[in-house]
Formats: sequence, structure tokens, C-alpha cells
Amino acid sequence: MSVAVPRGWANTLDHQPAYWLRPAQDYYADPDTDGNGTSSGIYVWGDVAAARQGGVCAEISDPAVHTDARSLAKWMRGIKGVTATPRSDEMLSGLTATVMDLQLGANPPKCEGNPYVALIASRPGAPDAYAWGLGKKEQTRLWLVDLGGGHTSSVFVIGPKETFEELLQRAQPILATLRLTNS
Repeated sequence: MSVAVPRGWANTLDHQPAYWLRPAQDYYADPDTDGNGTSSGIYVWGDVAAARQGGVCAEISDPAVHTDARSLAKWMRGIKGVTATPRSDEMLSGLTATVMDLQLGANPPKCEGNPYVALIASRPGAPDAYAWGLGKKEQTRLWLVDLGGGHTSSVFVIGPKETFEELLQRAQPILATLRLTNS
């Protein structure tokens, strides 16, 4: 993966499964990414699967859900408590991305007492287990990109609902430079 990062953004995580960029001002104000603060940013995950639902709240994938972009998007649209609005496909990293907007709807599941829905998780056998999802105060645009060889990447732009559109505009030039690879 490669990306051009303009001044004013902070690289807040760069390791095997993920790469995170956040507006530096937001990161310095609140370095946590719990979905209940200033979690605005661009979150890239390399090889994703559907997160197991049903109150598990763990870093466990659901083997019943196929891992291609279309299957993951269809599955997310069916999660109770998530409002998922499909958008037109877009090009991202020279590949066709399945795109949708996400936010928590009425009566979302609770994870550790907080409204939160896990959307993606690491595949079984991944060196670093993870789960990533959606918090109560967040709005999200998600791109799911098939990389070939059965691998799918996810790119989340997440921010507080009241400043989301501004964040999305700031993220667009960065996303235009994003290059994802299957390696």
C-alpha cells in the first residue's frame, strides 16, 4: 500500500493489518478511536472478513459470509441496528470499489455497554487479530475493494456526524493517491 499524505494529517497506525490517518488536530485532541470521541480519519484494513455478530464483541470472523466486496456489503446491509445506504461503485486504487454509507440506526447492539457494531474482523489465522466497526456518534463511508486472490481491503472514512462531510472532502485528495496491493 502507498499513499500521499498532505500536511495536517497524522499517521496514527501503520502495521501488518491496518494503516490509519487522522487529521492531526483531532488526533492530538483525542488519540482514542473508540467511536465516542473525535475518531475522524481514514482507516485502511488489508484483508478483511465479516465480524461475527450475536453479542460476541470479539475479534472473530464469521466463516458463513463470503469475503468478496459484494458479499460483505450485502451482509452489512442486513445487520440489525445498522443503517447502510448503498452508493454507486467508484474507482479506488485503480479498482472498482463497492461503496456505502453507514451509521447506527435504532436499537443497535451493545458491546461492552456501548452502542457499537463490529463490521469487519481479521481472517482466521491472521497474525494480528482485530475487529473494527461503527460507534454511536460516527458516520462512515466505506469502500470495499477486491484485490484478487480472494482478498478484500476495506477503507473507512469515519467522523462525527456534524463534521463528516467536511472530513470526506479533506479525505478525497488522499484517497485519490491510495494504491492498494495484494502482497
